[in-house]
Amino acid sequence: MGRSSSIFSSDIPGAGILWMIALFLVLEVFARVLWHPMVIGERLYTRFSPVYDYGFDATQPIWFKSGNRIEFVPTQYLNFRGHTLPYPKPDNAFRIFTLGSSVSRSGADTNYSYFLKQALETEHPERDWTVTNLSADGIGSLRIMLMLQKIMPLSPDLVILHVHGSNEYEDERDALYQRQLHQGLSGILFQSRLIVLMKKIYGYMTLKDQGRVWDAEEEIRANEDPANWEQWLQSIDRNTARMIQLCTKHQVPVILVGRAEKREGLAGFDSELVRQVDHILKAYQEPGVTFFNTSKKFFEYHPEPRGKALLFTDEAHWTGEGHRVIAQQLLKHLFSFAFLK
Repeated sequence: MGRSSSIFSSDIPGAGILWMIALFLVLEVFARVLWHPMVIGERLYTRFSPVYDYGFDATQPIWFKSGNRIEFVPTQYLNFRGHTLPYPKPDNAFRIFTLGSSVSRSGADTNYSYFLKQALETEHPERDWTVTNLSADGIGSLRIMLMLQKIMPLSPDLVILHVHGSNEYEDERDALYQRQLHQGLSGILFQSRLIVLMKKIYGYMTLKDQGRVWDAEEEIRANEDPANWEQWLQSIDRNTARMIQLCTKHQVPVILVGRAEKREGLAGFDSELVRQVDHILKAYQEPGVTFFNTSKKFFEYHPEPRGKALLFTDEAHWTGEGHRVIAQQLLKHLFSFAFLK
């Protein structure tokens, strides 16, 4: 009998190259289809993203359906804490989502979303309350808006938007770096998720790539330029408008949480940035959209000089006590909505 023929037969010129191409394509399919937290595990999925998206890719999911539940899984670029919701949504459920950055993220059991859920369950046990805190460190209003888009299919009953105002530089910087990565030859190569994963895993194992190291001095210089702040405030305004528009379209009520911090020489929990951010947020109050004046609530609870008990030493991030105070006030604020009275 004659030998069977195959396009991959070793006696055909270039067969080795064909085998390599075939293997690459198989692994590329794995990287695209099976690089999934329910397949490879949440730890590996969270450590290595198959794309350089930095949280700006609207197609990259932050939640997955698994049987009778929804699993929220953080990514390499968005370090919100994992959460689970029942699927489908129970008839008696009331879903609240908090979106923000490091201030609203805080500790796992010391953030106002955590305290708010406890208070709701205690005072109104007749409802099935969930308060899902998807706040992530170092993200500004643009990435918050993209996360809001991704939760809309989950039928939120209320969204708490905490655009703190401190991370617009990070949004601008990371978006620029992401665009640079996708230009020229690297842009072509990084279309392959397999190549991205191989580069990241190799860098991690050899300690040659521990992630992008940002220039702290450059950030300080950027923050000292008034023109930058004008541009960043415009970004907050523009993205807040888009978020309100999206929530209004889906008939989802919104609480806009204001900023609070302590600055030398200023009374209470006030600063120029507090006034600027709060001024933007207040302008969007309308039926179904309400502003929560954080600095005012802090001052009412702890006037000077004891007020520092609500803030850490950086005088911008809140202590556990600060979060507990805000949760108590948010509970009252939440039931000011007519449909919740």
